Amino acid sequence: MRPYLQLFYYFIQSDLPVVKSQFANLMEDLIQQITRNNSKYFQVMEVCIDFVWKLYTTVPDCQKWFIDNKDRWQSLVQWNDKNREPPSLIQNQYGQMMYSQSNTKMNKTRNGILNYRRNDSRQN
Repeated sequence: MRPYLQLFYYFIQSDLPVVKSQFANLMEDLIQQITRNNSKYFQVMEVCIDFVWKLYTTVPDCQKWFIDNKDRWQSLVQWNDKNREPPSLIQNQYGQMMYSQSNTKMNKTRNGILNYRRNDSRQN
């Protein structure tokens, strides 16, 4: 994710005519892509929110857009309010690491690869 954000960072600061004419659309698309595709993944959202902060603090056009369009990026604020802390891992009685705030279980196999599966009460 970071390499694409870095490319966007340099692209949004360029003097290309397409950036100047489509600036608002580019910013809206960025916010939509961040919230739509990554809101389930805490670490990815942390990276994206840090990137948004970098845009706000270093690119004057972005700062102006964020100030003028507060309603467009409220989804990031709402996500941040709901997810102040990362989901915690707990160890169950079998020595398996499980997320305590979700229904996802992590099992470590003999070869060290993590398998992810739903912890569904219907599966026995």
